[in-house]
Amino acid sequence: MNDTLVSCAVGNVEYALRAGDIIAVMRAERMRAPAACEGGIGVVTVGGQRASVYPLGATAGLPVVADDSGGPRDRHIVVLRSETGPVGWLVDHVSRSRLPERAHVLPLPPLVGARAQRWFDGVLSAGDRAMLLLSLSPATHGDGSPFAEGAPTRAHRTSMPMSTSTADGPLVVTFGTDALPQCGASRYAVSARRVAGVESGLEVVAVPGSESPVIGVSVWRGEVLPVIDFRTAAAFLGAERQRLLIVRCGGPFAGTSVAIPIDAETTLCQPTRDNALVDPVHAGAGTIPGYVAGLFDFRGQMVALIDPDALLCGQDAVSATAKQAGC
Repeated sequence: MNDTLVSCAVGNVEYALRAGDIIAVMRAERMRAPAACEGGIGVVTVGGQRASVYPLGATAGLPVVADDSGGPRDRHIVVLRSETGPVGWLVDHVSRSRLPERAHVLPLPPLVGARAQRWFDGVLSAGDRAMLLLSLSPATHGDGSPFAEGAPTRAHRTSMPMSTSTADGPLVVTFGTDALPQCGASRYAVSARRVAGVESGLEVVAVPGSESPVIGVSVWRGEVLPVIDFRTAAAFLGAERQRLLIVRCGGPFAGTSVAIPIDAETTLCQPTRDNALVDPVHAGAGTIPGYVAGLFDFRGQMVALIDPDALLCGQDAVSATAKQAGC
């Protein structure tokens, strides 16, 4: 990228663009109705070529504001080069600023899914700002809508039983969260060896088109972390910045870390023979989900020991990487 940062905004969400890939920026009033064989909501002509125009807000699942006449308000169209020719995006605003010296593009992790990786070329980390870098190769399908995808497939992974040894167990970090599927426990635990850190105040950037349970990404120590939350993205992103537990993955996700939104309190403990294993049936928890390796009692609370890899492999929507790995 050169020393100019070009960004386009839809509402209060900004996306980065490569300045060298911009053919033209124009007022939306120059858009004309498309021909029957053309996609998008309209077309513009640039350098003798016709470019289909798509609403970035609708494509990315963001609200589109219209004026009283039902047409787009005073917006702009940014026309970009792509492998198939020029393509236009209808946005609210386009701005230019100087790019910080240490700005760089970080790749999106495979956990966001193949669709989001086609939509975006990565995350532009520029000082204290992080923006998704818009891809230049939209795949337009027969319905005229870019990036249409089929329904996700379902994966399954069996539970790994927790050891019943009476010896003291390894150190674990316990935490509370609403971001994980309910399993009847009041708190969760993960091996301390899997915990890379706990951060407060990291910016979470929503990634349109990402696969559940990824609802966004954060930049942490030069790495793009998928933020996983089994609630809706709006439930998380509508709140103030939350604490994130950063967990290292293994198995098919070895080398990847994920961030889980958690409550304020975390505890480092070492389960002993005094922390009895809990029978989920007698505890009223029923059948525990596959991502729970076991339940144990800690200070009168039922704690679920989680297997992060099973958590990522065993849900309704999984990434292509997980499916290829046979999870």
